[in-house]
Amino acid sequence: MKTYFTLLCLVAVASVRAQDPADMLRYSFYPTSGSARNVAIGGAMGSLGGDISSLFINPAGLGMYKTGEFVLTPGWGLNHNHNDYRGTAAASQLNKFQLGTCGFVFGQSAWDASSHWKGHAWSIALTKLADYNNHNVYQGLNTYSSYSEQYAEDAAQDGRTIDQILNDPGKAFGTSLALDTYLVDTFSTPSGLQYRGLPQFLLAKNIPLLQQKTVDAAGGLSEVAIGYGTSYKEKLYIGINAGIPILYYNETTTFTESASKPDPAGQFVSSTLTETRIVKGDGVYARVGVIYKPVSAVRLGFAFTTPSLVGVTETRSDTMVTNTGSYAGIRTAGSTTFLAGADPSFNYNLHTPWRALVSGAYVFHAVQDVRQQRGFLTADLEYVRYTSGSYHVPPNTGQNVPSGFYDGLNGVLKGLYRGTLNLKAGGELKLTTYLFRLGFAHYGNPYRDVSDLKAGKNVFSGGVGYRNFGIFADLTYAYSIQKEVDFPYLLADKANTFADLTDRRGEILLTLGVKL
Repeated sequence: MKTYFTLLCLVAVASVRAQDPADMLRYSFYPTSGSARNVAIGGAMGSLGGDISSLFINPAGLGMYKTGEFVLTPGWGLNHNHNDYRGTAAASQLNKFQLGTCGFVFGQSAWDASSHWKGHAWSIALTKLADYNNHNVYQGLNTYSSYSEQYAEDAAQDGRTIDQILNDPGKAFGTSLALDTYLVDTFSTPSGLQYRGLPQFLLAKNIPLLQQKTVDAAGGLSEVAIGYGTSYKEKLYIGINAGIPILYYNETTTFTESASKPDPAGQFVSSTLTETRIVKGDGVYARVGVIYKPVSAVRLGFAFTTPSLVGVTETRSDTMVTNTGSYAGIRTAGSTTFLAGADPSFNYNLHTPWRALVSGAYVFHAVQDVRQQRGFLTADLEYVRYTSGSYHVPPNTGQNVPSGFYDGLNGVLKGLYRGTLNLKAGGELKLTTYLFRLGFAHYGNPYRDVSDLKAGKNVFSGGVGYRNFGIFADLTYAYSIQKEVDFPYLLADKANTFADLTDRRGEILLTLGVKL
């Protein structure tokens, strides 16, 4: 594990420090989404069809439509975070309106009554794959390390003078801020002149450092797709779609480190680093799928989703305020100071992992008239190859990216992540015009070293529905628990401290639809 994060450190301090291995996971690890019906059954729609969510899971399900429909899905998110950092617990929450799957399906029976191709349907819809809105806080006492050490390490490895480092735009997001505010300086030691962070002297005096990190995030990963599905003898269903992922992520991170007791030398009080990132992007992907009915009650499905090719523009602005008391007083420095007065934008291409889905369902009283069916049980097994994700620099952009930067970053991805399985299962009971649903989904740990990084997500869901007179309404509540880790900073010469994060999120979805 230490090898991966040592390499990550070396990548992180290079040049712009814009792309981060954690971003790949953020933009490709997303939970159950779609209509309220789909979420209620755990997202296991891969072999069922007949729902607009098929467009985003297995477009072959569109081939089961014989009529059209319009769907609207408003919702409300209830986000509660419970974190632990070095033995100190913290909690935070954020509740917010959200908009789920909305769109049209245009379906019809066979164009030629004698044809074996029995149905055709087109769909165009919008869905939100991931919701990034969050407010997260953790804090604790650290007797082991200081966040200043990452900048002292970088300055020492650089080998240049302080003035030379301050004149290097590549150090504007971190090291230059620390040097300019005197969080880090050179000191005489028995080994000669060396870089040290002022908080390190408090640790040497057994004075703990109080550290706190706050993250305020907004945005999401949405997807617009258009797809087509058809059926052959109403036993084999084939579908394809093309989609445009739309990415927007706005994050403000504040990390504060302060002396838990007065510094006897009066030289360090506190330091606060505020980082603001705005990430925008859009791209393209494709998905193909099939559903087969060996008998009327059994449905088997398969779908493959290509990597999304996303062009990303990222802007970043950093500010550091350090109070060094009698040493240099209160000093403020911003990244714009070292970048000719303006924070730059970074352009890069993101290739998200490919994924494959196998699924099966059993339908009770599987007659041709779906109104007479009595319910179903269904399950999906999805494989996501996170090691296939990668970053690339667009050609001819003129960006000053160090040689081998993206190769190193992609190497970190392959060392840090692995392919994983996601299991989704659910069922529906139909009583005339009323429907009752339950579901469960488990998202596997994407980290290769599962002993050190325990992450994953479980979603429990349930809902009710009503269908009559060409209208339908579905109400769902989903409760998810996701465990993750967060490293407030990364050091190359010692084990890294991290926070255990538990995100408990409730989601209320209401899908309203009308047959066309």
